[in-house]
Amino acid sequence: MDYYSLGGRYITNDGIANGVKMYSLKITSAAKLEAAIKSNDFTNVPIIGVPSNNALYTFDAMYSHALSTGAESEMNSGRNSSGGEVIGVAHGTQLGLGPSTEAWAAYKENGGSEDLGRFGFNAHTHPINVMKIVNGEGYAFGVGISSGADRSGIVGIGIILGFSYNSSLEEGVMDLPSIDRNPGIWHRYFPAGKVERTISFYNHNGTVVLPRNYKDFKKLSEKINAQSDHSAR
Repeated sequence: MDYYSLGGRYITNDGIANGVKMYSLKITSAAKLEAAIKSNDFTNVPIIGVPSNNALYTFDAMYSHALSTGAESEMNSGRNSSGGEVIGVAHGTQLGLGPSTEAWAAYKENGGSEDLGRFGFNAHTHPINVMKIVNGEGYAFGVGISSGADRSGIVGIGIILGFSYNSSLEEGVMDLPSIDRNPGIWHRYFPAGKVERTISFYNHNGTVVLPRNYKDFKKLSEKINAQSDHSAR
């Protein structure tokens, strides 16, 4: 397996010629990464499989669903018993409710293993155009920062497909006097300004990589997917 940084720099290969490519999300030192590979201990070395072109296509569909409906989508990417890629995705229909059960069922129905494993990941969207009334104020959601609920249910690395707007990646309080302020009610809301797609990574402890431009990430991943294994060169 080849390991790359999120900047696209090749770091090292573990000697296994299986065509799998990995991102090392924080560590860019070959020595540190090779030590983790040798000990099989990635506790402090977060890694994730480079999303396949099929997974990237699924990401695009999830973003589109978020923008058109305001509802979340969720997917699981892992392997089957033969080592082949398996993807299970579900698109939600209600604001504020993620289809996690349906996404896992789709993954299992497609032959996915019980454990997503080192290569796999869970990804879900944070639609920018939904907000919830909390203590009389409207809070907009959609930024690529994991919530407590996200972190409590994740094993390994999770991905948030979010959005940035008005040059801000932080959750903000919106002044919305024209809408009702009943607690717990979800609303559609389209913020002013340019909206861009972002991708971020997290684990059970919190954010691993802050939101970054998804378009650049997709282009890099496609480029890496097209490369041959270093072990085969």
